[in-house]
Amino acid sequence: MDNRSIETRAKTEWVSSDKDGAMERLANRIGIASLLFLLIATAPLCAQDNRRALSGEELFEQIQRIFKQSCYECHGAESQLGGLRLDSKQHANAGANSGVAIVGGDLVTNGIFQRLISDDGNFRMPRDAEPLSADDIETVRQWVLQGSPWPDEPEKAEAAPGVFTRINDAISQHQDYAMQFLALLVIIVAFEIWRSRRTKTSMTADSGSLPKLFQTIRPSHHLIVLLAFVIYFLSASGREQVAELEKSTAELQTKLDRWENPTTESIYGVPPVPFRPNHPPKLAMTYYRGNCERNPKLQNGGNYRTGTFRLNLCNQRGKLIKLGDSVGGDDLCVRVQLDRAPYTSDLLYSNAVMSAIFFTRHYLTPENLENDFVQFRNIDYQDTWSADFPIGKIPDNGTGKLSGLFYLCQGYSAKRTVADRYHFGIKYDLQVEDGLIATGSDLWMGSLFWTQALAVPQRDKVPMHEWFDHRPIPVLKQENTADPSLIGADEYFLQQQREPTPSAN
Repeated sequence: MDNRSIETRAKTEWVSSDKDGAMERLANRIGIASLLFLLIATAPLCAQDNRRALSGEELFEQIQRIFKQSCYECHGAESQLGGLRLDSKQHANAGANSGVAIVGGDLVTNGIFQRLISDDGNFRMPRDAEPLSADDIETVRQWVLQGSPWPDEPEKAEAAPGVFTRINDAISQHQDYAMQFLALLVIIVAFEIWRSRRTKTSMTADSGSLPKLFQTIRPSHHLIVLLAFVIYFLSASGREQVAELEKSTAELQTKLDRWENPTTESIYGVPPVPFRPNHPPKLAMTYYRGNCERNPKLQNGGNYRTGTFRLNLCNQRGKLIKLGDSVGGDDLCVRVQLDRAPYTSDLLYSNAVMSAIFFTRHYLTPENLENDFVQFRNIDYQDTWSADFPIGKIPDNGTGKLSGLFYLCQGYSAKRTVADRYHFGIKYDLQVEDGLIATGSDLWMGSLFWTQALAVPQRDKVPMHEWFDHRPIPVLKQENTADPSLIGADEYFLQQQREPTPSAN
């Protein structure tokens, strides 16, 4: 073989070797590009978590973080200053001692947001601490704009689903992406079948560059894709298991809260009937409403009177009725008079507050209250109010009984169809003989108002007789503090700031 032939052969082998190396490098680059494409294609699976962070549920998680950091110390399970507790939906919706809910509403009416941005040192929260950061306030703002979403606390924990159920749920949740993976698996299987058949037909190095490229793809590459698929769904299953554990924990906490913190309905029943005060049957009684706030800065530590209720039986003409009086054929009423205690804050007796108070027989019904709706009338500006609630008439034969229960409520819709808070119940049991009110007739009033500050004897709780009783409660001897939070009128302060009310006629 001459030198030219040797040289030509060497060049041919070098070109062929260089071509094979170039093909291998090209295959590697394509493989890397394919992997990057796969990562980009599956990125929406991870991106969904980021989008969910903007949902109401994810936003509420941030609100819980803010509450834990800045609110629970004074408004959590161990302490409820002002009667406000923010570690559960049930307690937060109950509001503070005023009974007004402070969650929900818009940026103007939401009590939590307004407290965070207030410039009034007596009103802004957290009290005696640095204001929340701008980012946290913005988080609360976004939460309020979304309607203050607060997931319901589960009544019963559900069993965690099985592996196949979780996979099926995950596939249903991400159906589009699951179809992409399924299509990819079909392509992989089809490719392996094709390559297997080509191998059996003795595919040679001279068969072209495309088969050589395909030959560089190994089963391990397919395994990486499948492993990524499995890891994703395992992580999804793990998140679901954590969610189930959180639900179970929330259920136990809810049961514990209900056991430790009774509600109005758990104490008084449905519909609620108040406990009768321990006094003899009478047709005229006086009751004293006290303050449910306790603080060393308040006079007498907070134990003082805020109002006096006077109950009487009367006819529709306004004549007071006593035992032995004739009532034959008369339409009867129960008169409720409320006298403001000396030096009691104007916030507790503002026009806005008093105009939202009414009497009704209905309890939590969507019925129209137009025919069963009686409000106080002011008979001495910001000092005395009175209302006559009709209860019916005695049978024509002049002998029989007349019994019933109605409520003193606060808050109603424009159509007078909903009562928000039931503060007191008024019970009457009248006996008539020969047209005369007989001995044993009874008219009394009991409290249905319940907050974390009130308890039947318990250390560091306000005794019930200091909140509502037929015996006198001490009155203030001089002007009291004007701090809305200390006197339990912060919601009324917010309402006054938001909607200045006109003066009474």
